[in-house]
Amino acid sequence: MSAPHVAGAAALVLEAHPEWSVDFVKAALMNTAENLFDADGNLYSHNSQGAGSIRVLDAINT
Repeated sequence: MSAPHVAGAAALVLEAHPEWSVDFVKAALMNTAENLFDADGNLYSHNSQGAGSIRVLDAINT
């Protein structure tokens, strides 16, 4: 179910920055994502979490 969430986030970033290319939007979303940890405080592997949890406002303001 991440695809609708990411698509909505990308739409918000594009609305704020219509001049940005798809690559810029992707980079902004990935570079501002937060790492995810399990209940024991262990970092999930990159294969499990991807770039992390999206922070839309941070991506817009980057």
